[in-house]
Amino acid sequence: MKPFEFKWSCYNIPLKAQQKQGYDVIMASSLIGYLTPTKIDDTQRESIELLSSNQFWDECQKSIEDSINCFVNEGLAENFAVPIYGEDMVGPWVKKTDLDTLNGYIKPIIKEGLEVTGFDNLTAYLYGDEMANMRGFFPVGLPYCAGYACGYHMIKHYLKKTGKTIIEATLTPTEEILREIEDFWDE
Repeated sequence: MKPFEFKWSCYNIPLKAQQKQGYDVIMASSLIGYLTPTKIDDTQRESIELLSSNQFWDECQKSIEDSINCFVNEGLAENFAVPIYGEDMVGPWVKKTDLDTLNGYIKPIIKEGLEVTGFDNLTAYLYGDEMANMRGFFPVGLPYCAGYACGYHMIKHYLKKTGKTIIEATLTPTEEILREIEDFWDE
């Protein structure tokens, strides 16, 4: 869970509870409907096998190394959760972003920043100005977690256009996904 500590800290949720049966990421996950360790059984076998695949993790590692991949990765992650938890469980940053705002405001700013490198530059594009300001980075004019919302809709567009499953998309190289969704930026 350590690699996800920053995300959980945004919600003020500790990785480990201070006392037995205390509030931590496992309890928080169960409260918001995510799959907890006690609910893992044979019905999740396909997902568990996928997560144990070296190819899956190699693709994840490669995608972390490039900033444009962050949008693809976050979109894959959010879309990966949909068949497991349901469309109604997508993150609030996705639910609160209407398509007019996405297409008319967010996507043009993100499109201009697709080539940025370094977390100091990427933060505002992925997490929004609020988080960039908190970290002392430069804002770019984006609302909270706009990059997550954009990534979600980008991958949703890819899945609809190609007919691939989210598992197939997760194993697809980012470059291939980006080639396929060039029209996403012009919607």
